[in-house]
Amino acid sequence: MKLHRQILISFAGILLAVLLLYQFVAWQLARQAAEDQLLEDAEHIRGVLMSMRRVYHHAFMEAGLELDEKTLPLLPAFAMTRIADELKNFDNTGFSFNNVSDRARNHHNQADAEELKAIAFFRENPKAERYTASITDADGRAKLFYARPIWVEPYCLKCHGNPEDAPASIRARYRGAYGYKVGDLRGVLSIKLPKEQINAHAWQGFRWQLLISLSIFLGAGALLVWQLQRDLARPLASISAAAQRLAAGDLAARAQPKSTIDEVQAVAESFNRMAASLDASRNALVTSEARLRTTLSSIGDAVISTDTAGRVEFMNPVAEALTGWSQAEAMGRPIAEVFRIVNEQTGDAMENPVARVLREGIVVGLANHTVLLRRDGERTPIADAGAPIRDARGQVSGVVLVFRDVTRERLAQKKLAESEARYRLLAEHGRDCITFERPGGGFSYLSPAARSIFGLTAEEIEADAQRLIERMAAGDRQQWLDHLVHPEHPTQGMELRFYRPDGELVWIEHDCEPVYQDGHYLGRRGAFRDITARKRAEAEVERLAYHDALTGLPNRRELVERLARELATLPRQKALAALILIDLSGFKRLNEARGEAFGNRVLIAVAERLQHSLREGDLVARSYGDEFALLLTALDDHVEVATKQIANVLAKLQRAIALPLVLDGDEISLAVCFGITHLPATAHDDAEAALRRADTALHRAKAKGPGEFAFYEEAMSEAARLRFELEKELRRALASQELRLYLQSQVDGTGRIVGAEVLLRWQHPERGVVPPGQFVPIAEESKLIVELGAWVLTEACRLMRRLLDEGRLLRLSVNLSARQFRQPGFERWLMDLVEAHGADPALLTLEITESLAIDDFAVTVGRMNALRTTGLHFSLDDFGTGYSSLAYLKRLPISELKIDKSFILDAPHDADDAALVDTILAVARQLKLRVVAEGVETALHAAFLDSKGEIVRQGYHYGKPLPVEEWLAAWK
Repeated sequence: MKLHRQILISFAGILLAVLLLYQFVAWQLARQAAEDQLLEDAEHIRGVLMSMRRVYHHAFMEAGLELDEKTLPLLPAFAMTRIADELKNFDNTGFSFNNVSDRARNHHNQADAEELKAIAFFRENPKAERYTASITDADGRAKLFYARPIWVEPYCLKCHGNPEDAPASIRARYRGAYGYKVGDLRGVLSIKLPKEQINAHAWQGFRWQLLISLSIFLGAGALLVWQLQRDLARPLASISAAAQRLAAGDLAARAQPKSTIDEVQAVAESFNRMAASLDASRNALVTSEARLRTTLSSIGDAVISTDTAGRVEFMNPVAEALTGWSQAEAMGRPIAEVFRIVNEQTGDAMENPVARVLREGIVVGLANHTVLLRRDGERTPIADAGAPIRDARGQVSGVVLVFRDVTRERLAQKKLAESEARYRLLAEHGRDCITFERPGGGFSYLSPAARSIFGLTAEEIEADAQRLIERMAAGDRQQWLDHLVHPEHPTQGMELRFYRPDGELVWIEHDCEPVYQDGHYLGRRGAFRDITARKRAEAEVERLAYHDALTGLPNRRELVERLARELATLPRQKALAALILIDLSGFKRLNEARGEAFGNRVLIAVAERLQHSLREGDLVARSYGDEFALLLTALDDHVEVATKQIANVLAKLQRAIALPLVLDGDEISLAVCFGITHLPATAHDDAEAALRRADTALHRAKAKGPGEFAFYEEAMSEAARLRFELEKELRRALASQELRLYLQSQVDGTGRIVGAEVLLRWQHPERGVVPPGQFVPIAEESKLIVELGAWVLTEACRLMRRLLDEGRLLRLSVNLSARQFRQPGFERWLMDLVEAHGADPALLTLEITESLAIDDFAVTVGRMNALRTTGLHFSLDDFGTGYSSLAYLKRLPISELKIDKSFILDAPHDADDAALVDTILAVARQLKLRVVAEGVETALHAAFLDSKGEIVRQGYHYGKPLPVEEWLAAWK
């Protein structure tokens, strides 16, 4: 189940539970309030009844009537009983009241069971004022029973005191209910109220509260659904879609969610950084693999590489010949299927060395008697080893299997087993040194190859085997001694290092196995093999991992490791060092104009000049692209002196680079920028921090211009912080509606407005209007330019729709950034935007730069053609400042050229700029393109253009950029 649905269900459950609990409590409170109200009403009724009884009593007494059969019904108690009975004829709700007693003279006044309980209660609790209880009457109706005590008062004794004192009519009529004294409980006033009235009164107040509560809860639920859909569901869907595209192999996929939840935005940005990193890593990997394949295809041994699952990734031609599989057929297959080996003696399948290398992460040599089964069934004995391929973290990322055909060696071994003579003959002519070890140690035989391998004769080693151990590399001696301790164990692929008498280091591989006869151990036969050439090849492969394939210089990986070592040792050396990053000024344009092959030759030449300018102990590396790095070591420990030393090196480098470079008959002038940082900067300085500092300094130098240099200063970090703050505020500005559209007029030769260029301004709440030169470069670097461009295009379409509704036609020109133009799906997005606002695409012109146009030319033209089908136009901005040729220009689907203002500003008094303007106009006329001249600041500029034909003009002479509303008001 999707996250937003789970959240909705959870919140709905919580809201429903809260609502039910709230309504339950509200209902109980409403019922309690209704019940309290009824009890209060009962109190009022009791007051009325008791008041009426007292009034009856006084009226009867004051009348002076004799108590007889005729006046008896006028007694208060008697009258109250008749009133209670009569009430039933006027009230059908079930309400009733009566005076009742446990010694009633009238059966109508006899207390029932619940009333008897009340009487008993008041006798036990004489201070109690009332008694209430929930009862059910004979008809099954629920009622609230309310009782108040009736205490005997002095006037009551006339009829209920001493029988002898009672009137004759009372004595004659009633035999009981005498003997009461003042203060005795005579009975209770019983009031019974139907509970339906409680529920009815409770419902009257509760139903409105219920409706209000339901409305509030439903509104809150709807708001929650909307909020989750906008800020969680849709952004997560955007991220999910981008992730699926990335998983499908589209490394250009990027997430573009719009959410007010910072965490969601952070996830999207992290995803985009990850996708960009993957894309860069893939490109680097492709380049690295190409170099490695070329190297491995050139060596004499067979080479197969696998991934961590043991599947074939690469085979060189020798491996293809030995296995019978082509690389295309073997790719992705398990190594055990392509590289099938069996024991030559038993025919049993042998463990593939790749499996062991992957399992143990060590270099594994093939065992003796290993036979490779070709695809067609032919058998080829082979030898050599498999080694792990490790990534930058030291983790095994695959296996390289290096082997060769040892058919001759195996044949020699077989023949040696047939006869001692033939064995010795073959051994003396073999490349390997064949040996036989005595049971007690030492050698009884070594073949003559011992001399070519060890530089010692067989006789010298047989006479004193200790000489072999003495010439063994110290790190390998323990391995050899352990080998001697267990002579009964066979050894395969033991690698040892020896120093020949001339000092040359050789790598030796040793195999041996015990020999038994009739169960008795005779010794070990074995062989020493010179594997120096193979080890050198492996070292070359390792070297390639730390060096740039194009220039041969150390690469960035080697630079970082060397930098880390230098920083670790500087505190003990009492010296300083420096890191210099070097950037080739203008190389990108040169590379685009002359091609990658030409650019590579320039890089190689620069690398050679840098190497020749090095001091002893210094390091020059190629960082990436056209950037080099120089590590200066052993500088004076005084900063001032060290800085002078650095300046001397920079001067030498500048002189070397400045020398004209002649390639293909062309003389090329080169210039570089330097970014320098001292080492160490802090007590805990590290390589990455040093590179960041040097990069910051290089950016400052590049900003100053070609041939400049800059030392890192803390102020640069402050500048970087200010740029970060401005970027953060710019992100806020997008959401806070601080951006403003401005328009600058484009007029014809008569001064009539024929269009306007849409410009962007930032109305900062504290800084005021921020010029585009301050925030647009930041937006370009942070990718905010895409959002800014989308905002400008959206507002421009909205303005076009507004003008159309007002019956006014105005051509608008909008600058388009390269990053926005290359966004996946940009064409469809723009078409939908224009259509959604009902704008006329024929009135919209998109301005692109020359660099954008010629970069990935085929793709760019395809996108432009797709947009041209809608009717909108393209303009080539700042024409004449780039490197576009006429061949490119005539293939671009543009309808307009914009002459850069740098040509217009000086054209009236500079013949060269005037000639350039004439040339551009001639090109435009030839290609039938509209021309817009920027930078028409004065009447002199306007007069210059008057004689050049139909040219649209733009500049302060015709009006400065104004906010949209001000510009429209002036246009009216």
